Amino acid sequence: MRIFILCLIAIGLEASSGIAAADDDKGARSTEKTRASSSSATPTDTAKAETPRAPSALESELQQLRQLLQEQNDRLRGLQQRLADIEGQLAAAKSDLDTAAHSATPAEQPSTPAV
Repeated sequence: MRIFILCLIAIGLEASSGIAAADDDKGARSTEKTRASSSSATPTDTAKAETPRAPSALESELQQLRQLLQEQNDRLRGLQQRLADIEGQLAAAKSDLDTAAHSATPAEQPSTPAV
């Protein structure tokens, strides 16, 4: 029984490797066809087709990045202003707390020497 299963596994592995090799051959042939068809186009045609698109796409991407940078700069300035306001409120609250604590403590009474 073990020998029979081992034979089936061996046949399965052999068949799968043959199928994989056949698929690799098909892939190589399709790659060769693609290269042949792409080489038939003249280099100047491809350069002309790519040149106008590249700068406009690049310029639009740069414009988007500039806008994003400006938005982030505005947001950062707003956050800095908000932080300064909160720090001012905190300082005012702390000084109010200090003056309230200072006025709430009783004045020290002079000690009288024992006779």
